[in-house]
Amino acid sequence: EKIISLFIPSDNPPAYYLELLTLTTHLLYIVSAYLILDSLYMVFTGALKGAGDNKFIMYCIAATSLIFLIIPCYVGVLHYNMGIYFAWFCILTFVIALFAVSAFRFQQGKWQDMLVIERESEK
Repeated sequence: EKIISLFIPSDNPPAYYLELLTLTTHLLYIVSAYLILDSLYMVFTGALKGAGDNKFIMYCIAATSLIFLIIPCYVGVLHYNMGIYFAWFCILTFVIALFAVSAFRFQQGKWQDMLVIERESEK
């Protein structure tokens, strides 16, 4: 509450202040879950990128952003007036999907056979 109150003008009516405080508190819960999942996603994709699995990461980001973020947000917010909570849950769902797909790819172990630099052929 102390941190959030720094960003809410004090000259607003108490009801408005309480409404904003409630909204931002709930959104910060979503942000905290996002940060944990995003950090795990970054660890897995860092390992995959370091092994040379960049093409998979590129396709993964493109597909999951369309399926879990762009299309649901566009339809939900613009056509069904679902609001800010829905938009932030779309973002959270997007990072959950990214984490799940990258963790699954890492667990498959295909990255262990990839070469970033090709081996010199034996003469």
